Amino acid sequence: MAAKTMPDDLKALYNFLSLYARGSHNAKSQKQIAEHFKTYPRAIRAMISTLVSDYRKPVCTTAGDGCYIPTSRSDAEKGIASLKSRENEIRQRRLALEEAIDNAFGRPSLFDLPIAETLALGLMFAGILTFFSAIALEVR
Repeated sequence: MAAKTMPDDLKALYNFLSLYARGSHNAKSQKQIAEHFKTYPRAIRAMISTLVSDYRKPVCTTAGDGCYIPTSRSDAEKGIASLKSRENEIRQRRLALEEAIDNAFGRPSLFDLPIAETLALGLMFAGILTFFSAIALEVR
């Protein structure tokens, strides 16, 4: 399969970071980068996400440092630790929201689940019953 061709705006961003943001000690804020490219920080955030997710470019972003191209494994680990922290924060927020919704509206019953989830549960139970039926037949 042929490699994806990177759009020019992503190339420009990656080249900028490679020149001016090598290492966490040279990190640039998304606001600084956005001002350079005459766009918004949110657009820069989306572009960095694409660089990493779609093109596997090593671009790190931390709340304290900003955006940078890591120059060592320890430099990269700072970026990974930042992502893990945000991932945990989002998970905790989701769990708290689910609990708040359960407290406000009660826990959903099997009949409240979307049909796809209900069917999946039904198939899972059917598989379990089939499994135990097979074991019971072997025991006889």
